[in-house]
Amino acid sequence: MQKKYDECKKFIDDLLRKTIFSNETYPINSSAVQGLLLAFKEEAFNKGIEVDYEIRSSLSKANCNSLDLNCIIGNMLQNAIEDIELENKYPKIILLKTYEKNHRVFIKVTNYGDVKGFEEHVDKIFNKGYTTKVNKIKTNEGLGLFTVQKIIEENNSIIYPLIEGDTISFVVSFPIGGE
Repeated sequence: MQKKYDECKKFIDDLLRKTIFSNETYPINSSAVQGLLLAFKEEAFNKGIEVDYEIRSSLSKANCNSLDLNCIIGNMLQNAIEDIELENKYPKIILLKTYEKNHRVFIKVTNYGDVKGFEEHVDKIFNKGYTTKVNKIKTNEGLGLFTVQKIIEENNSIIYPLIEGDTISFVVSFPIGGE
């Protein structure tokens, strides 16, 4: 009897979680980007990681198409999740912000992490084939940030790392409408 109860409880919990995630929407102009944000939020939730989105720009003014935005945001969120998985001693929280300032559109992804270790590698992280996750996560080939940087350069934009206290952020800055 207990086994059937546990199975039913798990089914209801899973159904409730999926319903909650499917009902979330974000004021982003691209349904593809909205879908990506929902998928990463659920992936992180399943790993015990909290993901918060502070959307102050719909990204409609960013000089970048939805496919490239998904590649950029997906890589930044995946890196944050992997960093948190590798470093269990930090809060399991990721914050993604979008906003507009000084005729630019920004995407900022922040997580707590090993700031000192990050500082040791910061000058190499955009190099093709470079990874800090060797022998830690099998799928890493050191192409993510290299590819993201190429996409960003093609869109006349910039990406840079930012360390604030115990947090590591990656910030992407696009000109508004190709300015």
